[in-house]
Amino acid sequence: MKALVTGLVGLAAALLAALPALSETQAPTTLRPADPQPDPAHLAPGLKVGYAYPGDVKFLTDAWRAIDSGLEPGPPLIGFDYPNTLPGEPALTSRRATRVVALIEGYMRFDEAGEHALEFWSNDGLEVLLGGARIYRFDERRPCDTAGPVRVNVPQPGWYALKAVFFQRLSTSCLLLKMQKPGGRLLWAPTDIYAYEKD
Repeated sequence: MKALVTGLVGLAAALLAALPALSETQAPTTLRPADPQPDPAHLAPGLKVGYAYPGDVKFLTDAWRAIDSGLEPGPPLIGFDYPNTLPGEPALTSRRATRVVALIEGYMRFDEAGEHALEFWSNDGLEVLLGGARIYRFDERRPCDTAGPVRVNVPQPGWYALKAVFFQRLSTSCLLLKMQKPGGRLLWAPTDIYAYEKD
């Protein structure tokens, strides 16, 4: 009997391992390019960011409430390129290390059409809207990690509107992005693909 149970457990594990990841079975989300495309003369490199400093934040609903209460402008982000901090270091470009909410806005540039994979890393929660679609949502606390790549279909090269909400609760923080272009490998995204409109 014990051998039978062990065999069944092994068979179930093998079948689960053979299943494709969820992100591989779902159709890619088609993005909508910014219309009109922003004038390069009016763009600055990086992403615009505003911060809120709530008493506590555990979920994205808390983050949105903090945003609705008002934001303090912060120095622009260079993009999604902030490796995990040490305890006590500020989250992103904010003035605090903990209990930080960020509203991030701007554009992301794709240089070629086709299917791309985007893998967001965060510590803690993150929601990303890109090209008119909500493509990523992680509503928990965690160390710097990823929920895996999401697939998007880019209909044409150009700029795509980006809006993201990020929150950090305690200890350390990070915000990163890996990108896989059509036919390429998953690599850390360069910082020159982000821009925001100058005031």
